[in-house]
Amino acid sequence: ILSVQAIRAGLVKVVQASLLGAMLMNLLFVTGCCFVVTGLRSHEVTFNPNAVSYSLGLLGIAMLALLVPSELAVTDEWSAPETRLHLSRFVAVLLGLMYFQWLVFNMCTHSALFNATPPAREYAAQKLADDDSGDEVESSRPRSGRLRPSAAVNIAVGGGDMSSISDDDFEDEEEPKLPGWVSCTILLVATVLVAFHCDWLVESIEPVTKQLHIHEAFVATVLLPMVGNFSEEIAAINIARKDKLDLAMGVAIGSATQIAMLVV
Repeated sequence: ILSVQAIRAGLVKVVQASLLGAMLMNLLFVTGCCFVVTGLRSHEVTFNPNAVSYSLGLLGIAMLALLVPSELAVTDEWSAPETRLHLSRFVAVLLGLMYFQWLVFNMCTHSALFNATPPAREYAAQKLADDDSGDEVESSRPRSGRLRPSAAVNIAVGGGDMSSISDDDFEDEEEPKLPGWVSCTILLVATVLVAFHCDWLVESIEPVTKQLHIHEAFVATVLLPMVGNFSEEIAAINIARKDKLDLAMGVAIGSATQIAMLVV
């Protein structure tokens, strides 16, 4: 929304710098904060590398795709501007299609690759199948829920031994606290309010830079991404504080992938 309002105001350079700053903010600052917060709670934490690997691969493709029209715009003196514009639009369409293919791959066809931690019932079933102690195992069966990442590390280090885990190593599955229509209504109202605030923010960029003698590039690359993604940054760090590093990295790196593939 902020980028659309800035484009309507003719601040194209500000939009370019803010999108670049948003990607750097998510990849470096937010991801680093997630690692620090998680590391303060647990010495070893596991995460699913599939989502990170695919997202970084898409970021590499987006970098190469955006490099071609950008380089031609700077160095090409033979082709017409209309030709470079057509090439840029063609690349943008391809990146958008690749992002939607990634969504289908992630959420539909290969969603099993991106499951963070296997459910606790699968660990319990495996333990019951491998143990012949009968009633003793039945009485010590772990309760249902999801295994905490720190406990998953201990199981992996111990060669799959589940004898040392307890009920405290399992966390309950979180259930939604609001109905779907209430959530959609809140989201719609928040979007309208954000649109009005973004309009006021864009109109205040030039007066603020002149009054405070701040370079416009600093405002676009650092301040705007920090303000625009503030709620996302807080959400990722809060998720990481709950030992859900997979979800936190998905928020941070996934947001950068979305900006590179779809927004840009």
